[in-house]
Amino acid sequence: MFFLFDVDKWIIHQLPPILRRSGIYAFLRTMLYPLKQLQTAFLNYRSQVNRQLTYNAFQDYLERFLNGLFFFEGRVIYITDMVTEVAYLAYASESAEDVYMSFVNEDPSYSLNLSSVDPSQITGQFVVHVPAALTEADVATVTNWVNYYKMAGTQFTIEVYE
Repeated sequence: MFFLFDVDKWIIHQLPPILRRSGIYAFLRTMLYPLKQLQTAFLNYRSQVNRQLTYNAFQDYLERFLNGLFFFEGRVIYITDMVTEVAYLAYASESAEDVYMSFVNEDPSYSLNLSSVDPSQITGQFVVHVPAALTEADVATVTNWVNYYKMAGTQFTIEVYE
């Protein structure tokens, strides 16, 4: 890669053997010190970006990141999907009684429940379960990181468990 080079070795390779003296070498190192600082800053930024790109909105990666953030072993912080067996109706005129739909002679557990619950009461599409041992600042940190990595437009809730 073009960004993985050693400036000091590059100086030696560029100098002809007759000019390789300690004074000239020190002068060139001084002149190219800003380039070395720029390279160090770029490599630090690159490692930070690579670290952020290893995690994404997938549940396993997000759980691993959150547990690694607080040095937890296993799935102390875990994510579950919001349990919604309800289809929400779109129009206000449909907000009558609940409607249960199923095929003839079908097991009632497979029936579809069309509820008239107001969609503004939906709290999120997934739940992040956080142990009670974390402080409020730690929970706020979890909230910020989940907001950073979640898919755009998705909502979540944080539940504290014992």
